[in-house]
Amino acid sequence: MFGWLKSLFTPKKEPQEGRMYDLRERYWGHSIKFNGNGKLPNSHSVYGFLTPSASNGDTFLFPATNGLAVWALLEVDNCDDPRDMFFAEAGVIRYATEDDLMKVEGLRFV
Repeated sequence: MFGWLKSLFTPKKEPQEGRMYDLRERYWGHSIKFNGNGKLPNSHSVYGFLTPSASNGDTFLFPATNGLAVWALLEVDNCDDPRDMFFAEAGVIRYATEDDLMKVEGLRFV
């Protein structure tokens, strides 16, 4: 009933940009597997292992038929054991740009 009043006094969180993972090369503790169609429209069910832990809004680069695609992780469910495992829905956002590659290369060597 007083939700509008409460919203006046609660600070608004700025949306945080998610992490971008480079999954062109997959190895132990850094991989993803596609597990069929997802429950959301135009999505795929995925599971994998990432460190730091995956969260909603994170993106990853993955080879596609016509190039390198940028996928978004939606509805991420992280596991407790092992801590780096997750299940999620993923959807294609776009094909990768030079900015995406520069962002990932910058993270790789830091």
